[in-house]
Amino acid sequence: MEPPKEWMYIDKDGTQVGPFEKDAIRRLWSKKSIEWTTKCWASGMSDWKRLRDIRELRWALSVRVPVLTPTQIGDAALSILHSMASAHSDLDDAGEIVTPTPRVKRILSSPRCLPHVAQAMLTGEPSIVEVAASLLKAIVTRNPKAMIRLYSTGAFYFALAYPGSNLLSIAQLFSATHTHQAFHGGEEAAVSSSLPLAKRSVLGGLLPESLLYVLERSGPSAFAAAMVSDSDTPEIIWTHKMRAENLIRQVLQHLGDFPQKLAQHCHSLYDYAPMPPVTYPNLKDEMWCHRYYLLTVDKDDSNFLSSDRAPLLIAASELIWLTCASSSLNGEELIRDGGIPLLATLLSRCICIVQPTTPANEPSARIVTNIMHTFSVLSQFESGRVEILKFGGLVEDIVHCTELEFVPSAVDAALQTAANVSVSSELQNALLAAGFLWYVLPLLLQYDSTAEESETSEAHGVGARVQIAKNIHAVRATYALSRLCGFSSEGMPSPSNQAAYNALKALLTPKLANMLRNHPPKELLSNLNSNLESPEIIWNSSTRGELLNFVDEQRASPGPDGSYDLTESQSFTYKALSKELNVGNVYLRVYNNQPDFEISDQEEFCIALLNFVAELVQKWNSIHLKETMTDQHSSVVDTSTFEKVSDSTSEGKEDNLFEEQIKETDKDSEVIIANLQSGLTSLQNLLTSNPGLAAVFASKERLIPLFECLALHVPPESNIPQICLSVLSLLTKHAPCLEAMVAERTSLILLFQILHCNPPCRDGALSVLYSLASTPELAWAAAKHGGVVYILELMLPLQGFAYSYCLFSFSWEILAEFLMLTTSTEGPDVGNSYAAKSCNCILIGQTCWQPMHGPRVAITLARFLPDGLVSAIKDGPGEAVVSSLEQTTETPELVWTPAMAASLSAQLSTMASDLYHEQMKGRVVDWDVPEQASGQHVMKDEPQVGGIYVRLFLKDPKFPLRNPKRFLEGLLDQYVSSVAATHYEANAVDPELPLLLSAALVSLLRVHPALADHVGYLGYVPKLVAAMAYEGRRDSMASGQTTSGSQEEPSEHDKSDGHSETTVQSPQERVRLSCLRVLHQLASSTTCAEAMAATSAGTPQVVPLLMKAIGWQGGGILALETLKRVVGAGNRARDALVAQGLK
Repeated sequence: MEPPKEWMYIDKDGTQVGPFEKDAIRRLWSKKSIEWTTKCWASGMSDWKRLRDIRELRWALSVRVPVLTPTQIGDAALSILHSMASAHSDLDDAGEIVTPTPRVKRILSSPRCLPHVAQAMLTGEPSIVEVAASLLKAIVTRNPKAMIRLYSTGAFYFALAYPGSNLLSIAQLFSATHTHQAFHGGEEAAVSSSLPLAKRSVLGGLLPESLLYVLERSGPSAFAAAMVSDSDTPEIIWTHKMRAENLIRQVLQHLGDFPQKLAQHCHSLYDYAPMPPVTYPNLKDEMWCHRYYLLTVDKDDSNFLSSDRAPLLIAASELIWLTCASSSLNGEELIRDGGIPLLATLLSRCICIVQPTTPANEPSARIVTNIMHTFSVLSQFESGRVEILKFGGLVEDIVHCTELEFVPSAVDAALQTAANVSVSSELQNALLAAGFLWYVLPLLLQYDSTAEESETSEAHGVGARVQIAKNIHAVRATYALSRLCGFSSEGMPSPSNQAAYNALKALLTPKLANMLRNHPPKELLSNLNSNLESPEIIWNSSTRGELLNFVDEQRASPGPDGSYDLTESQSFTYKALSKELNVGNVYLRVYNNQPDFEISDQEEFCIALLNFVAELVQKWNSIHLKETMTDQHSSVVDTSTFEKVSDSTSEGKEDNLFEEQIKETDKDSEVIIANLQSGLTSLQNLLTSNPGLAAVFASKERLIPLFECLALHVPPESNIPQICLSVLSLLTKHAPCLEAMVAERTSLILLFQILHCNPPCRDGALSVLYSLASTPELAWAAAKHGGVVYILELMLPLQGFAYSYCLFSFSWEILAEFLMLTTSTEGPDVGNSYAAKSCNCILIGQTCWQPMHGPRVAITLARFLPDGLVSAIKDGPGEAVVSSLEQTTETPELVWTPAMAASLSAQLSTMASDLYHEQMKGRVVDWDVPEQASGQHVMKDEPQVGGIYVRLFLKDPKFPLRNPKRFLEGLLDQYVSSVAATHYEANAVDPELPLLLSAALVSLLRVHPALADHVGYLGYVPKLVAAMAYEGRRDSMASGQTTSGSQEEPSEHDKSDGHSETTVQSPQERVRLSCLRVLHQLASSTTCAEAMAATSAGTPQVVPLLMKAIGWQGGGILALETLKRVVGAGNRARDALVAQGLK
């Protein structure tokens, strides 16, 4: 039934919109059609209020998982109020009434509070009804003003409409209040003892007078017991059916749609109206006289059960039952003697007489009961089951016995018999064909968990508790259904019956049907008769109503041969659940609201979700393929209609057709997006709560649907890619999933593309990429397929920063490149955060350290960035790299300016866009860095060795280098090469370069003396000696060059050592002096000194060379100091050096 529409609101245009139900308000909120300041109104409200001021709607719009359920909240609130009322006694120490009435009672009995306490009973929740009735009694006790007007709240109607069996609190409320109500003309009339009880009681027109006398004379306990019992005595005539079909139904009809309105607007108040007297057809012909019914019983039996035959048949059938029950041998003998056909015939004749409303004390009912008890014993024997199957119509009669509402023993025995015969597959099919399901399912819905199974005492005139019998029948029916499906393992196992199980899965929903396997029957029955909403079960009064209507339809429509078919039941669906998305027997909406709920079969649910996502992706692709084809067809039609303008009618029809197709496609797309979002969210919640399920995705095929989700062109407001990346990030914690991810090269490229084209998803993509950074496949994709470009594009400073610098420096070339960058629709996000840049730096640094392909990544980085930045990226941390990229830096290791950053940013943006467009054509592009790409324009002519700018190092030789050894090796190698180059290519080599390199070598060795030993180990000492000797032999050339270059100024490096002379030196002299300076510095190392002493054939000796150098211009002191250091006491080769000097 559709809920009442109570709520209206004023939209942004000032128009009143509505009315709506509460669920519609939730949907409007989720679509952002309304907001906190939107004014809302419902019937009963004095004025329009803002949404934020309406507590009921605020709670309805809350999205977090509640700590307490609504039922628990109501129970707790009522309990608190009851405790408050009890804490303030209205009697003093002398037992006198306190005046005035305690304040808590005055407040609770006010028109603002009392109606809401009474209306709490309309929830139908047993715990709330009990506490609400107790609280009402506490409020009105010794509170005359509240007492006489309690009826106006509707409390008596609400209590009588409650269908539960826990009526003691209600009975106590009735006992204290029902004769003190001013419901017909004043307090005096209400309490006048001269009137009959039915006139004095507010319940007089609602309940039979016999029950009122039970309440007055026997007390609340007896009344509560009588209300849920079946009694047919001179004092009481009352049945469960009279309560359900007459009292409760007529009270609910009088209340109308108020209970449904209250669910939509909890501040609604019941508008009291007197109720017409309740009619009871069972009492139509009865006469009530002085607390007794004058019964006229007509016992006109049929000829079959005449007065002389009936007692004998009853006794004989009972004797057969007891005889068989006492010994199995007696039962087997009865079967051999043909007793089953005889009993079946008698049962068939009695069934024709017995009706569902036949009392249990009728002779026919007693005979049926005895026969069914006998069959419940005989059905335990194989021979007995064979005979039961042979006798046509016997199974149908057994099934019909389950509907004898007033003969509980016969129903109980029939259910036991059905459970016993279910060990045979033939009898299982016979039960199903006889409509066993349609007779038994209603029994499950008559269970009442509030009924007490044991009574301490039974009130006078009150018969047996009917609800207890119904509960027993429900338990028996559950066991019989379990046996019928082949689930129960008790006793002899029964064969599996898939047809019955499929029907029950559809009728009871999968989770409830699965509880027939190994769960206690009472757990299933409690769920079936409660209102539940969990990820696996949604069950309420609507589903129960639909089930009973369907059962009635099936019972009323047997086949031509009188049998029933389960085909229709196996495809049954609930209208109340039609909007719920069910995957793997889990309702995704509820699961996403309760992500901590433990799913019973998590692996199966995970696989079902994955298949569901793959199916939706396939549907999305097929829809958009059709859309593309439709657009192409539309263009053809447009062309043809342009050429044939006269055919206007055909053109109009085509346009209408295309419009309808577009609308249908948009609707399907919205549904797919919503379902895909729910499915991925559920998958994320499932993997979060159970990380071990990642093993399900440990294959490339299982991961393909998730990566396909990333490639979908969904609307920007959809968060499908973000959720998908969160799922992938969870999977990266499982090693086999990592291997499966990197096995597909296109998936890695897709993750890099997201960094470029989807700013909202960058954080998720970076998280996944960071987890994959240690794999060789990702390093290969970064270097070979453009991943480095996409990452560097995000690492550079903000575009606004670069733009401001361009304007400030008036670098028109850079400014033009930047303007081209800002007009690109696929460029980097202007809001790229500092943290995201740091993550990018860490990611690319991790790939550089990958053993297999990391060096390739580092080489690619070096094509864009200075060596200092590349080293910083590799060493980290990422925050330091980001800071370096965003500021001007000039150190020996790094020279970086905003102009360089802006230029490189523009290059990378263009490069990334071109690469992205190529990759989007559907092919894997093997990418390489263009030759002109570089961010190092400013210092491109500066000498750089091992990533160190030599001139800047000479300015600050104490600068802490990252890798001084690498710098040393580079200096030695280039110095020796440059010296050798001057021998043959004097015009092609900068003559200042060897001097610059030697100065850097000397400065490095002074700051890091320990590196001198490393020079000795590398074998450069003999090369330096040979270079100096070669330059010394070029004296004639040097003298000629000295003359020709007499006007040249001395080198700054010569000046720096303090050995400059007034005579200008030739380039060769300066080179040999630079060699001498290097040897002079190396001589301090014992290792190098010993290396100088080692000679071989054809190599010059160092001592004669140094003695010769004493005569060089500006080299005498250096030569002498070098000789002194070489022949030091620590040199083990000193004797060899002395021998060289003596020669």
